[in-house]
Amino acid sequence: MLRRPARALEVVLAERPRLAASIAAADHSWQLAGILALCTAVASLPYGFVLGAASFWKVAVLYGGSVLLCLPSLHVFGAYLGSHLQPVQNLALSLVVASVAALFTLGFAPVVWFLEATMAQGDWIDAGDASVALLAGALAAGLAQLTRCAGLDRLLLPCRSSRWVLVAWQALVVFVALRMARALDLLG
Repeated sequence: MLRRPARALEVVLAERPRLAASIAAADHSWQLAGILALCTAVASLPYGFVLGAASFWKVAVLYGGSVLLCLPSLHVFGAYLGSHLQPVQNLALSLVVASVAALFTLGFAPVVWFLEATMAQGDWIDAGDASVALLAGALAAGLAQLTRCAGLDRLLLPCRSSRWVLVAWQALVVFVALRMARALDLLG
């Protein structure tokens, strides 16, 4: 993915079994976490620039910062259920959420630009409202991808009750992301 950045779309979005196996293997977890973090940072830039030149960094912080704040709880929840994932594996697992959300914003950036250019203040739904909905949709896609990846490898979800703990962790991420969006003034 470092040599062919466009490959990030395939690996992170389409090749879930490979991504799940790579996280579970722990062989190159730091490298994978770095790639997912880089994907989060780079893919979110266009959407950030559409929001304004001074806001180029906000979308990356929204997604990356939210999952990083919740990372210790993911590790604790997992350990409580008997997971033997190393912290770096949980880092990579949590960055799946951020990188997928960022990749979705990459696709949404031209749409948001167009809406900003064509919608007027006071419209029933304005560009700011649409942007909030698209950011929420991107986060939902990231959370769904995490659930799908985690279900593909027994090391990532060690027991049946792990799914409920993963859902609880995802609810925590949503809550933190909402607070983060408010702090970053992304809610309009």
